[in-house]
Amino acid sequence: MASESANYQKLILTDQAPADESLSGHREIQVLVRSLARVKEQRLIDVATSLTRHARMRQGWTTLHVIVEPLDQADLPPLGEPTHTEGDLAAWIIE
Repeated sequence: MASESANYQKLILTDQAPADESLSGHREIQVLVRSLARVKEQRLIDVATSLTRHARMRQGWTTLHVIVEPLDQADLPPLGEPTHTEGDLAAWIIE
């Protein structure tokens, strides 16, 4: 459920140099973070990287590149229950 006063950010995590070249361009995880107040970009990155650490390790990621994009409420996918909550932050891993 979207909150009218919340800020939404989409973080796109990619492996820029996979060990297996056939996987190039296929290693991406997207995380959507909702915050009730403005949050520094580094905190958003810390939450997203922590939340995805095990998945990235299982997939053998060798590098990590993160892009943070603001997301309008009109562009939100269906969210359901958050994958992770931390204080006033809620995070979802999205496809």
